[in-house]
Amino acid sequence: MYHVLTATKYSVGEIVGMIEIRYSDECSFSTFTNEKYIFEMIKTDKFKASSAMLFDDFKIYSKEKLYLKNVGNYFGSIYSSD
Repeated sequence: MYHVLTATKYSVGEIVGMIEIRYSDECSFSTFTNEKYIFEMIKTDKFKASSAMLFDDFKIYSKEKLYLKNVGNYFGSIYSSD
């Protein structure tokens, strides 16, 4: 319901690459701005801590503020996991 776009690349039955664009209308997000969320995800370990609970051997290669035309600023990351 909250996925705007998901694309996955498989090789020999394993996921080797994926991109997801998601949004949330969760009411807790109304307590801070998108800019604050992006800042927190980039400058703290909150993204790593929450993702490491879901994935084994979670590694982050990049975290950055990006811009998507007609959507606006967003938090982007490149990571790997088992």
